[in-house]
Amino acid sequence: MVESRSTSPGRRLASLGHNSTSGRVIEDGLCSDGIFLEWGKANLVTFSIDAAAKKMIELIHETCNNDAEKLQEFQSEFNIKSLPLQRWVISKWVHELGFEYRPAHKRYMTNVHEGEGRIQRIDYVKWAFLHELNEPCWYQMEESEAKTMFAKYARSKAAKTKQSSPVDNFKSFLELSNPYHYVDEKGRKMLEFHVDDHQLFHELTENMTLGGMPSVRKEADKRTSIVFGQDESIFKCCPMNHSTWYHAPSGTSVLQEKSEGAGTMVSAFVSREFGFGMSNFKGEDLEKVLERCNQAREEQHYLAEGAAKFVHGTTAKAPLTEDPLVRFFDYGKGQSGYWDSHHMQVQLEDVVDFVIAC
Repeated sequence: MVESRSTSPGRRLASLGHNSTSGRVIEDGLCSDGIFLEWGKANLVTFSIDAAAKKMIELIHETCNNDAEKLQEFQSEFNIKSLPLQRWVISKWVHELGFEYRPAHKRYMTNVHEGEGRIQRIDYVKWAFLHELNEPCWYQMEESEAKTMFAKYARSKAAKTKQSSPVDNFKSFLELSNPYHYVDEKGRKMLEFHVDDHQLFHELTENMTLGGMPSVRKEADKRTSIVFGQDESIFKCCPMNHSTWYHAPSGTSVLQEKSEGAGTMVSAFVSREFGFGMSNFKGEDLEKVLERCNQAREEQHYLAEGAAKFVHGTTAKAPLTEDPLVRFFDYGKGQSGYWDSHHMQVQLEDVVDFVIAC
């Protein structure tokens, strides 16, 4: 006959006591129902032995329903002399559960497909695809024209490469690109392609100022949108390699610099229409755009007054002398200081003024 026993919440929590062992922690501890384990994995950024101890106390009080008499019985039953538990007990139990404190390494996020952050990201991607209808990244052409032009392109490519691909077939291309079919006001059958559907559209839109057209599906009251991405990076004059060759028997190694030397920070905006900064802009010369931009900025003040005073000492907008989408910053105590949100706010307003002038 096999005796069956249920494990009470008290017994699961009691495995945290002074006499806890790896076996009891794994079998009877909180990891059996995942309460503490899930809490720990979800709070790795702020995880610590002290935080774990605090969480233990919360769980113990919840188990005892915050009843002082039950709490005393709990301590007596499992030989817990005092609460909170000693720090070394919590540390031992945390390590037995698999938590480690070690040097940080960059890594990819995995196994979070159903996480809240992942779901929010998916919702953002859906929104981005819908919003893309307002961006100048589309190309419309008559269906018969598209078929003729694509056939000509495929023959030209085959002649150069001596080979063809499945996408060189127009029918297969339509299945892959899934263009929007519609009939224009003249009754013609039209196709709307995304400019990234094929290299052909990059060539057709090469001389367009913004590299494409808004979608015919764009709502009339919506403005044409240009999406920018922004990031910062630091470049140093003597960057060190993480690894280097050396000759062990003789002890010969590469002479390393004491430091990576002076550096320059770059804050840059990137967009489909303009490229890195204004590298892909097909409109007027930079000087003409700057002139028109500075005329509009005369006697104007930054909306972020505090940031402008911090960076420039005044809220008045000064004339721009270079492309504001790429800004170089000599950081350091003896240089221009250190880049922070104040500089970012000022650059953002400069970029908005500049793009409007384009």
